Amino acid sequence: MEVTTHERQAPRPNCGLCSLCEREPESATHMLFRCRFSTRIWNMIKDWMELTEIEPTTWVHIRSVEQWWTSIILAHGHRKMAIASLAMLVAWELWKKRNARVFRNVATMPTIIMNKIKIETTN
Repeated sequence: MEVTTHERQAPRPNCGLCSLCEREPESATHMLFRCRFSTRIWNMIKDWMELTEIEPTTWVHIRSVEQWWTSIILAHGHRKMAIASLAMLVAWELWKKRNARVFRNVATMPTIIMNKIKIETTN
């Protein structure tokens, strides 16, 4: 089931579109792993942490957040807990970024979000 996040927002020019990329309809699946903005973040994380098991380009075929979550967690065997924590952190940072754009009209570069993720993972 797609969860739309735009229904309670005040009207805006791109109403119904993803606030991160402004190209596709907004949904949880799009925001977490299909959006070009979030994919860029995931690719930076993949490179930074040398996570060869994570391949964001293959996620376009995944139909639900549950299927995505299962695929990234099960692919990591003994590192399940670490990858689950990382996925939750990335999802949280993307959600905060989305809300900053929607409610405060604040845009942030992916590199800034990546730096926040790096700081959080070292705390």
